[in-house]
Formats: sequence, structure tokens, C-alpha cells
Amino acid sequence: MKLVIAIDDSKVALIQVQKYVQKNFPNCQILSSTNPIEGVELVRKNKDRVDLVIIDYNMKEMNGLDAVDQFQAFLDLSKVVICSANTQKVLIDRATEKGLKFIEKPLTQEKIDHLVLPLKTKAS
Repeated sequence: MKLVIAIDDSKVALIQVQKYVQKNFPNCQILSSTNPIEGVELVRKNKDRVDLVIIDYNMKEMNGLDAVDQFQAFLDLSKVVICSANTQKVLIDRATEKGLKFIEKPLTQEKIDHLVLPLKTKAS
């Protein structure tokens, strides 16, 4: 079973991720956290199973890039996507320099499909 972890301080965004992933990938397990500190721990605990991490950039406790710094030692960063309404070049550059993907909010079915559908072709 594929595993997607979503970390966003917006419960609405987490519901959107779950809805969009489940539409085309109903057997995918989705874990989520509204707190980036807890989210880092969720990634750590599932590091050997996680296929995709979708993490917001703007959060109160810690921004998404700082959270990624916490788990980069034990997770392949090509599995991580930063999402944000902030599309300043400096942020996008910082994310891509780390090897992360970047998607602009608001999240849509098309944007999530672009991230999740390639997981269908990978071996379980």
C-alpha cells in the first residue's frame, strides 16, 4: 500500500489532499498532521514506507523548509513537495535547490494527480 503524509496547519488543506488522493488512488493510506513538529515525527516513524510527503510552507510552529531540514537525514527529498500560495522566486529556488518539488496553492485535483499518479506505476 502506498503512503502519503500531508502536513499543513490548515485542516481544510488536509481534507483537500485526502479527497484528491482518494479519488484516483483509493487504496492509498494518508496520514496527516496540522503541526509541523508532529509531522516531522510522523515522517520519521514512517520513513521506510512513505512514498510522498506534501508539506505546507507557511505554518506557525515551523516553516515547511525548516521541517524538511529535520527529516532530510532519513528521507529521500525527491519524495517531498512544498506547497504554498507564496510563489516568490526565492522560496521556489530554496525548495528546488534541496531537491523538492513545489506546487502553488490552492491545491486542485489536477495538481494532486500530477504528484500521486506516478506512484501507481512504481512497484509496491
